[in-house]
Amino acid sequence: MNRWISRVAANAAFFAFAAAAADLPPATQGDWIAPEFRFHTGEIMKDVRLHYVTFGDPGNDAVLVLHGTGGSSRSMTTPGFAGQLFGPHDEWYGRPGMNFHDRAGVLGMLAGMEVLQLVEDDHRGMSFEGPKHWHVFHVIARA
Repeated sequence: MNRWISRVAANAAFFAFAAAAADLPPATQGDWIAPEFRFHTGEIMKDVRLHYVTFGDPGNDAVLVLHGTGGSSRSMTTPGFAGQLFGPHDEWYGRPGMNFHDRAGVLGMLAGMEVLQLVEDDHRGMSFEGPKHWHVFHVIARA
């Protein structure tokens, strides 16, 4: 579940990044190795490699892009967005580290983009934790 929540949060953060994707400065890529990554269960994974891409001058404000194992940082530098955002009626509203947006807020983040799809889902359903109330905006947009 935490990985899924992280992806949704990353998608939300992507809005600000996507708007300026066409005007990015040259990228610098690299790898960082975590010698012993410890999970909350106590399990340890050795030599976890995190690939990163930075844009901008490291001496000033820069953007750091980290992507999942199934993704590519290149896909995050296109001037478009497809993903889900949590709404304020979601049962997880208020959880630390999560972002929630009402319809006006979602439309504000999409300002200047061509919205191909904006569907609001507000219903009871299942999660990894069991039954819950979902409030999600499904978005497809391009610059």
